[in-house]
Amino acid sequence: MCAQGRSLLVPSGPRIEDGQKHLFAILINPVAVDGRGPRPQVFMTSVCSIHEGIPYDDACVLDVGEHPFVRHRSYIDYSKSDLYPANDVELKVQQGLYTPHDDFSIALLRRIVACAEDSRRIRKELKRFLRDLDLPR
Repeated sequence: MCAQGRSLLVPSGPRIEDGQKHLFAILINPVAVDGRGPRPQVFMTSVCSIHEGIPYDDACVLDVGEHPFVRHRSYIDYSKSDLYPANDVELKVQQGLYTPHDDFSIALLRRIVACAEDSRRIRKELKRFLRDLDLPR
């Protein structure tokens, strides 16, 4: 389940108590990360709908249909990006807390990774991490 390009619906957002879930993309295969212990990590980032009058990170905007879950113009919320232990993510899928969804296309995945460089909202250490991985862009 934890593989580059996979997507998960994860409880998040202001209506989490009502079962609201956001689409998250897994940007890398599990990898050991210095300073994070021996457990392999995955890099995940969130997709959020654009709402008129509400500021958003415009580094990577998704149009309707670029992923089957995207039904409204959306953006990658790099401020919600982080590294997560792959085992923890797998466990949450097994427990039914996270729901697998359709994979991201390679082209879209590459764009999400490349646009992280332009985001003003991603943490600097995560931007450096992606840059140092030298993923295909």
